Amino acid sequence: MAYNRRSQLDTLLAANITDNSGGENTAARVRAVHANTLDSVVILEDAVAKSPSVTRVRVVDATGLDPATDYEEGDAVDGVTLAAGDLVLRAEPAAGSPDESMLNGVYIVPASGAAARHDDFAAYDDYPGALFVAREGALAHKPLICTSARGGTLDTDEIAIVQAFGDAAYKNTGTGSGDVAAANLALKDGDYPHLQEITDYDAVPAGFQTISSEDSSGVNNAPASAVSGFQLGRTLAFGADRAVQIAFTAWGSAVGYLRSKGPSGWSAWVRLADLNTESQPNSGGVLTTSKDLGGGNAITSGTVEVDPSDRAYQDYENGGAHTLSPASLSAGTAASCILDIVNVTGAGNITTSGWDVVNGDAFTTVVGDSFRCTATVGPAGSMLSVMAFQ
Repeated sequence: MAYNRRSQLDTLLAANITDNSGGENTAARVRAVHANTLDSVVILEDAVAKSPSVTRVRVVDATGLDPATDYEEGDAVDGVTLAAGDLVLRAEPAAGSPDESMLNGVYIVPASGAAARHDDFAAYDDYPGALFVAREGALAHKPLICTSARGGTLDTDEIAIVQAFGDAAYKNTGTGSGDVAAANLALKDGDYPHLQEITDYDAVPAGFQTISSEDSSGVNNAPASAVSGFQLGRTLAFGADRAVQIAFTAWGSAVGYLRSKGPSGWSAWVRLADLNTESQPNSGGVLTTSKDLGGGNAITSGTVEVDPSDRAYQDYENGGAHTLSPASLSAGTAASCILDIVNVTGAGNITTSGWDVVNGDAFTTVVGDSFRCTATVGPAGSMLSVMAFQ
């Protein structure tokens, strides 16, 4: 390559550069300059020639479909409807059963009939080291590479095509020396939208960046009620002006605080409820969705078991004779709930013999009648109190 271009240059110079006062010297100087330029061009061309190219395909078939019948125009591969002329990369894992990874490769989608291999990948040795990227499908924009060695036979030997970067390559496992977790940093209160410490990657919601601090006793704006040594638990950062912080007075403590940040700054800290602490102040209320014990259908027979610990408000429709019984709770525990019962078409008698105590109004079978019951279960036994609305 270099020899031909230099020869062409010498020919041009000899034919066109004339100088009565030293033309040969001028030509030699020009040749020297252009020779250096050609050296750079040759080095660049050689580097490009030796670098692996990336073949863009429309979609990757990682399930092992049959190119002879499944790659026609209108067929679907990984949710993508194929069109004539599309390129499909077949990348069935060798572990498939049966193993047909020898059929892997790049295919051209025909209008109908069997798909043929692309001319650039019509020989086995065209694949080893080749890189591929799909535009659509589950593997879109995820580089794949052929890891097979040269020297195989097409359609006989395995063509191994795998993701160039496995899932682990994108995770920060917290074990490297540069990771936040390994550095055990003491982070002060502030914005850290670009730092990320991940120990359980799959548990972090998409789009979230997290920071975990082992000891941040100097956190600014700590709640006034926090004990000495207030510690920051975790910051979920959505960007420079969007974040949520969860904090605890001590590691292992159930007493925590929450605040959020918007464009106008941080909100006040809000104390999180601790269900294991008595006499906690509560100046707000709770709106609860009632649990439908019939699952959207009227109870027409059998037994309805009320577990007061499931939800504070429960209900069902009486559409036939059935038994209403209390659930058994663990020894030493107790719970109560409100239970609403409404009679609908077919309403039948409700048997309550399983309760230790039943008091209040009697159930009826009149359609439209409704009842509010208080169900309690505790160490002393179970009790059902019934109040009729009619």
